[in-house]
Amino acid sequence: MCCISNEDSMFLVYKYLENHNLDKWLHKKIKSSSVSKVVLDWPKRLKIAIGIVQGLSYMHLDCSPPVVHRDIKTSNILLDTQFNAKVADFGAKMLIKPGELNTMSAVIGSFGYIAPAIFSV
Repeated sequence: MCCISNEDSMFLVYKYLENHNLDKWLHKKIKSSSVSKVVLDWPKRLKIAIGIVQGLSYMHLDCSPPVVHRDIKTSNILLDTQFNAKVADFGAKMLIKPGELNTMSAVIGSFGYIAPAIFSV
């Protein structure tokens, strides 16, 4: 919804989504009795996958400048009441500080994950 920052910290503010994140659904971490009656069937899974692809496509191709997420994982995929996927990142860090050059010298993301965008030349 917004970004709040100052010299010492930065906060990304997300809308609360009732169905939490994809990780909780895939690994049965949902505790609410009313929510646990919903099954994450294959049509819902396909809808979620398409939503993730649409979100990443928007970030990579339609944003100016383009945004490379670099940490897509199930806990960063939020789900609304209709199981529409929202791409989030709870471990985001600023790579560039004011006055520094626009180069990257660190690897960011989960171990074992390489974003597909890295391979497209």
